[in-house]
Amino acid sequence: MIFVAVYGIYSRKSKFTGKGESIENQLELCKRYIQNKYGNNEINDNPDTDINIVVYEDEGYSGKNTARPEFQRMMADIRMRKLNYVVCYRLDRISRNVGDFAQTVENLEQYKVSFICIKEQFDTTTPMGKAMMNMAAVFAQLERETIAERIRDNMLHLAKTGRWLGGTTPLGFKSEQVEKMTIEGKIKTSFKLVPIQEELQIVELIFMTFLKLSSVTGVESYLIKNDIKTRRNRNFVPLTIKEILSNPVYCIADANIYEYFEEHGCTIGHEKSRFDGRYGVSAYNRTSSEGKYQSKRPLNEWIIAVGKHRGIIYSGDWLTVQDILHKNRMYTFKYNPKNKASLLSGLLYCKSCGAQMRPRINSRSKADDKGNRRFYYMCEMKRISNKMKCAIENLPGNALDAAICKRILEYGETGGKINNKVTALKEQTANGESVFQKEIKFLKRQIRETETEIRNLIGALGKSPSDSYVYQYTEQQVKELHERITLYKRELVQKEKDENQTVDFDEQIQAVLNVLTAFKSTYEYAANEEKKQLLHSMVERVEWDGEKIDVFMYGVPLSRHQDNGKAYRAPY
Repeated sequence: MIFVAVYGIYSRKSKFTGKGESIENQLELCKRYIQNKYGNNEINDNPDTDINIVVYEDEGYSGKNTARPEFQRMMADIRMRKLNYVVCYRLDRISRNVGDFAQTVENLEQYKVSFICIKEQFDTTTPMGKAMMNMAAVFAQLERETIAERIRDNMLHLAKTGRWLGGTTPLGFKSEQVEKMTIEGKIKTSFKLVPIQEELQIVELIFMTFLKLSSVTGVESYLIKNDIKTRRNRNFVPLTIKEILSNPVYCIADANIYEYFEEHGCTIGHEKSRFDGRYGVSAYNRTSSEGKYQSKRPLNEWIIAVGKHRGIIYSGDWLTVQDILHKNRMYTFKYNPKNKASLLSGLLYCKSCGAQMRPRINSRSKADDKGNRRFYYMCEMKRISNKMKCAIENLPGNALDAAICKRILEYGETGGKINNKVTALKEQTANGESVFQKEIKFLKRQIRETETEIRNLIGALGKSPSDSYVYQYTEQQVKELHERITLYKRELVQKEKDENQTVDFDEQIQAVLNVLTAFKSTYEYAANEEKKQLLHSMVERVEWDGEKIDVFMYGVPLSRHQDNGKAYRAPY
C-alpha cells in the first residue's frame, strides 16, 4: 500500500514585489528542501511513500494577524485532515504575533500535523523544537512591534516637514517634487501638494451642498443632476463623497482644529502656535493597508500636522460637517430597516444605465396575510437623478419575485428542459476538452513555433554573408520573438493555474441541480430570508431593459438563448 505524504507549503509577503524573499523564491526553496530531504522515498523510513505538495500563497498581507485568505484555507484543510506537514521558509511567514502563532501550533498538534521551518530549522516533533519555536515567535512579535514603532516615529518626523508622502492625491491636488537631496549616497526626493483650482471648486461645492442638505445622498443627487464628475469622469458615489467630507486635508489649520484633534487623542506634530490659519492640515496614518484593501484607522491613531498647502474650508464648517456625518451614521443605523419581502435585492440591475434596482415600499398598500406589503423595484440612478439620467419603468416587486421563482421551479421538474440540457452538456464535455485545456495546447504550440522561428533566423544568419544591416534586423526580430515567447509563457502559467483551480464542469452542474432540488423541496414552506438565500446561491444577476428580464445563473456556460421572451444563461 502506498502512503501519500501531503506537504502544505505556506508563503507570505507583505508587499506585491518580486524582490527579496518573493513568493516564488519562498516556494522554490521549500520545494527544494522537501525534495532534498524526502525525495528519495525516505519519509518516515518508509520506501512506499509518495509526496504530494499543496501551495498556499498570501501576497500583500501583513503577518500581524492570521486574517489572510490562503492561510485560512490552509487551516481549513488541516481541520479536514488533508495535510501531514506544513512547510514555510521563515517562522515570521506564519505569524509575527505570539498569540496567533501559539494558537496555530496548538491547532497543528491537535490534528497531528508536523511543522517545518527551513530557515530556522525547527521541527515540532521534538520538545526542544517546540520550545525554540515559541521563543522565536516571541522575538518575531518583538521585531514587528519595534518596526511599527520605528515607522510611526519616522512618520511623525516627516509630518513635521508637511510633506506629501505619496499615494493617490485627494481631489483638488496633485503632488509636485520640491527638492532632491543626497543622504549617505542615496537620493531622497520630497513632494508637496499643489492645488488644482477646477477640482477644488468641486470640493467647495460638495461641502457647501452638504451643509445645506445634511445628506450624502442629497449631495450625490445634486452632483449627478448637474453632470459634475470625478477626475476619472465618473459619477460621484456616497463613499467618495464621505471620504472628501471627512478628509482634513481641505481644512484650514487653526487653533480650533488643533483642539479638536488633541481632544480625540491624535498625535500632533506641531505646536499650537503653528496652527495659525495660513496653511491646510496634513493627516498621516489615516488608513491601514491589509492585503489589497484599505480601511480607516481610529481617530486616536492619526498623526496631524500643518501642511505646505493652503486650506479651503474654514474649521467651523469642517467641524460642523463631521458632527452631521456622525449623527447621520447613528440615524441610518436606527431608521433604515431592510425590505425583507424583496428576494431579488442585490441581484437586479437596470440594463439602461447599469445601476442597481432597489425595492421601494408602496406606502398606500396594505400588508398581506404573511405580513408582506406590495413593493416595486426602482433604478437607483432614476431615483437619485429624479429621472434626469434614467427614466426606465419600475417593476412590480412581488410579481417579479414570484415569476422568477416559478420559472426556476418549472425548470427543476423531472424530465424538464434543465435535465435535457444538462444531459447534453455532460455528453459534450465528456468527449471534449475544457476551454482551459484548449488554450493551454494553443499556447504550447505557439511557444514551439516561435522557438523554431528563432532557430531558423539564427541559422539563416550564420549562412548569410556578413552584413551589419542584416545582422541588426535579425537581432531585432529575435528580440521581438523572444518577448513574444515570454508573454506566451506567462499566460501559460496563468492558464495552467486557472485549470487546476477550476472545479470539474460536471460537479458544477450537479451542484446547481442540488440547489434546485433544495429550492423546490423547501420553497413552499421557507421563510422569505431562506428563499432569498437559495435564490442568491443560484442566480448571478438579473437585468431589466424596460421590456424583458434577463436572468444569469451560476455554474453554467456564458452562451445565451431566448425562451419565450426571457433570455437565460444556458442551460437555463
